[in-house]
Amino acid sequence: MEEKDLKLTKETEAVCNEENTCGQTAGENETVHKNEESKKEQTQDVSVSSYYNALKQNSESNTNNSVKKKYPIETREIVFTFVSLAASILFVILAFWGGFNSGFTLSFYALFALLSWFCYKKGTKINALGVACGILAVLSAGVFSISINATVNLLLLALIAFLTTVWLHSLSGKEIPFSDGALGGFIMRGLGRALTKIDVAASSVFSAGKKLSGVGKVLIGFACAVPVLLLIIPLLTSADDAFAGLINNVGEDFGKRILQIILGIGLTFPVLAYGFSIKNDELTVTKQENSKKLDNAYIISFLGIISAVYVAYLFSQTAYFFSAFSGILPAGYHFTPAEYARRGFSEMCTIAFINFGLVYAALAVHKKEAKSSFGVKAICCFIIIFTLLLISTAMAKMVLYIGEFGMTRLRILTSVFMLVLAVVFICLFIRCLSKKVPVMRIALIVSTCAMLVLGFGNVDTFIAEYNYNAYKQGYLENIDVDTINELGLSGVPTLKKIYDNEKEYRSAAKEKLEYQAKLNLDSESAIGQTGRLEWYVKTKRELGDWNYTKAEAIGILEDMFLGKYLD
Repeated sequence: MEEKDLKLTKETEAVCNEENTCGQTAGENETVHKNEESKKEQTQDVSVSSYYNALKQNSESNTNNSVKKKYPIETREIVFTFVSLAASILFVILAFWGGFNSGFTLSFYALFALLSWFCYKKGTKINALGVACGILAVLSAGVFSISINATVNLLLLALIAFLTTVWLHSLSGKEIPFSDGALGGFIMRGLGRALTKIDVAASSVFSAGKKLSGVGKVLIGFACAVPVLLLIIPLLTSADDAFAGLINNVGEDFGKRILQIILGIGLTFPVLAYGFSIKNDELTVTKQENSKKLDNAYIISFLGIISAVYVAYLFSQTAYFFSAFSGILPAGYHFTPAEYARRGFSEMCTIAFINFGLVYAALAVHKKEAKSSFGVKAICCFIIIFTLLLISTAMAKMVLYIGEFGMTRLRILTSVFMLVLAVVFICLFIRCLSKKVPVMRIALIVSTCAMLVLGFGNVDTFIAEYNYNAYKQGYLENIDVDTINELGLSGVPTLKKIYDNEKEYRSAAKEKLEYQAKLNLDSESAIGQTGRLEWYVKTKRELGDWNYTKAEAIGILEDMFLGKYLD
């Protein structure tokens, strides 16, 4: 009995111990589970907290980014803003409505002087490139008072923008980038500021103190009222003759003047953005790290194959190329001198642009320290010499063409283009020998000088005079009156000489002069039974449209056709 009780007791204790052990294990498991859940909750809390913190930071960042940068506005900026408004309106009236003649010259000088004053920093030593660009910009604007050649004037507009950017940046005392790539990017950034920073300039002006913000509000209110006035005024003038007379006395061009003012206000903000960005040194070019260079073996093999093709081409086309220097067409070719010259020019342009890109890229990416650098430069020099040979033969072909048929606008412009291209390739050749030669700077200055020669030389008038004098001296068999007439008003003085001195071409010259009179006098004509041709000049000339070439031609046409008989 005792043994049984003892055995039962031991079994009971074992069971209890087992239960206690199970309970402890379960408790520990429960504790571990609770700890894991706690850790998960903490992790989730941290994640949520981090997420909301990130959202908050992003929100603050977006808020900061949404606050636009504003230019500092002080007394100088206030004066610049008011004068820019007046100068911009003046530019619209004189330049846009004046047809980009003397009005453009005068209004550009006003804007040029204003921007120069605003961007200049005291004590700044202007570098030579800045001075050269400033002088060339001023001279280029003067061409618009003399030349009426649309191509020359359009090219000069682009050059004036580039030159003015360099000039204004030099006034701020910052160094102009020397490398060609940096200079090109710098100029484009300067012009781009006039468009991309308009909103910043406007917000800076409208929130810069009571005086300036008041002006901004007035301008906005004025601009909003104009469309309503354009609707109301015609209704009132049609309803009452007295009011209509008052409006007529105020000015026949009232609506036009309102439009000019609106456009002038719109032009003001690009001018402000342009001036503010330069004055605040936003065009400063940071020094770029050296780009990764290409192994010279790749460049030599690539350019070597192309050079071999050029050599083969030269040998196969020797007669075709070099016959241009002898003054006769190559034997076996059946195209005309015109086709011969055009083929030479198109060949030259295509190959020249390709070769310029190849050589310029090779000089930029090759390893200058390697021994094989000499090989790269040698092949580049050969390609440049080959291109100069193409340019010289194309020019010789054009001279042959002009000698046969005289000058035209296209022939002289392509000839000048080839001269400029030759200068650029000569500079590129020197660049192969010395990396200190700024090819793009020289190209910019040489191009401007060439356009100045064409502009101040009055290229269209020169062409007409050349053709007439070549006929008088026996170089040309006849006078191409149609070609001279295509020069527009620039050919009128020469047509008058032909009319006065050449009986054989008198009738043709008279016909072309009548055509130019009808086209340019803005008049109505009536041919009576007696054959008298009367011209009634009915329109007023726009302010700022005076031009030397135009004035000379209009004077000749008025003397010939206003109230006179034609024999």
